[in-house]
Amino acid sequence: MRPLKLRFKGLTRFTTPLEIDLEALPPGIVALAGDNGEGKTTVMEAMAPGVLYGEFPSYGLVKEIAVARDAYLEEEIEYRGTRYKLL
Repeated sequence: MRPLKLRFKGLTRFTTPLEIDLEALPPGIVALAGDNGEGKTTVMEAMAPGVLYGEFPSYGLVKEIAVARDAYLEEEIEYRGTRYKLL
């Protein structure tokens, strides 16, 4: 599985939409850096356990950490040559 795009809004500290286009990044190692409380864990957990299982290991169920009525979480992935959109 290769993550391609991540979009979410209204989860933990992210009250405005966030979109990360991983497809646009050059191949290789990618680092996510920032100060404490800036949302690094939210981004990483949204990528796999959040969108796949509806749960963030550090925070709990997605529906319980939503801070906005219009919160959403979606990811586009590629698996064995096929693109999928996970909601």
